[in-house]
Amino acid sequence: MALPYQSHPIYHLRKAIVIVAIIGILLCCIGNTSYQALTASVIFLAFSALFATADLVFYAIKKVEQPDQDPPWPVRKIMLGDFVLAVALQLAFWNALVTLSWQLTYETNFIGAYGALADFLCSLLHAWCFWKQVMARYKAKWIASLQREPCARCGYTESGNAPAHSHPPVQPANVLTYAGPSAQSTGTIATALTPGSPESSMEEGLLIGGDFGQGYGSIERTEPTIEAPEEVVVGKGKKKMNSSAASKGSGKKFATV
Repeated sequence: MALPYQSHPIYHLRKAIVIVAIIGILLCCIGNTSYQALTASVIFLAFSALFATADLVFYAIKKVEQPDQDPPWPVRKIMLGDFVLAVALQLAFWNALVTLSWQLTYETNFIGAYGALADFLCSLLHAWCFWKQVMARYKAKWIASLQREPCARCGYTESGNAPAHSHPPVQPANVLTYAGPSAQSTGTIATALTPGSPESSMEEGLLIGGDFGQGYGSIERTEPTIEAPEEVVVGKGKKKMNSSAASKGSGKKFATV
């Protein structure tokens, strides 16, 4: 049964470390002269290849044991190992570079120089792995620190496993209005009157009159008017007529008998 190595979050970096380390070990073994300038490089490259391979194998085994969930990653011990190997390989590279520079007065060792370059490349790869694990760890802490508070309007939470409230929220008679993407209360209360209450009947009477529909947006109510009876005053040869039409005019009208 093949182990799922590719499920590792940094599989390609681990694979690159193994390949570069193996090539560097072969070059260092060929180019290692009597000065033994590349012995430390061979040792640290071997440790680098074994470390990367072990990380892939252990992660794949845990993945097979628990296929439904991902194994815990990153692990603090693995992060520490990447950091130590990045520093050690960097020191081994500079040590080999100085030793080979002294050796140039006697002979040229191009193969050993390429083997020392493998130390530098593996050091950068381990440093990159360490950086990715640090960022993944901080991201996990940031996600865990998020406060999953229920929504102020509906009480919904992202987890969905536990209810947001111990008891269902009670809808008040007067509903608070919400505004903005944060769904926070504006503090104003929108009164909701029931259709059967006296207040709503009064409002309906004010909005809808007896002559509803005569004009768009117009509210009219016709009230009965009582016309005053005509008054006749008989004077010295004159009669005064006072009616509702006369009251709307410019003044009183008199008719001559």
